[in-house]
This record gives sequence, structure tokens and C-alpha cells, in this order.
Amino acid sequence: MKTVYRAFDEFLGIEVAWNQVKLGDVSHSPDQLQRLYSEVHLLKNLDHKSMMIFYGSWIDINGKTFNFITELFTSG
Repeated sequence: MKTVYRAFDEFLGIEVAWNQVKLGDVSHSPDQLQRLYSEVHLLKNLDHKSMMIFYGSWIDINGKTFNFITELFTSG
């Protein structure tokens, strides 16, 4: 459903997680669409030092994707 890429935000000068969902994958499933909406809504409204930072989101109409940028967490 969601693919996460490691990206670099040139404006902020930091690595970020670029989360991308193909709209065709979720448009036929109300449950998946609701989960996506809930995840982004939750991240957007949380403000706590222990929680992942949400930087922004947009829909790419031409690419038919929903994209949102968050703080990058790596294992190890």
C-alpha cells in the first residue's frame, strides 16, 4: 500500500521519509482510504517530542499518488 523513500530536504538540510501511496491502490477500498486519512490526520495533529514529525502532504494528480513527508527513522 505505502512505499517509503529516504529523501533529502534541501530547504531544511535534513534527511526525511517520503511516504507515497498510489491512489489506485486505495481508491477501491474504503477501509484502506480511511486508514490512510487517519494516519495523516493523526501525524498532522500530534505535537510531542517523542512523536514523529510531520512536514507536509500533497496529491500528485499526474502521477496519481498521495505523498507525505515525515521525520526519518532508521533502524540500528
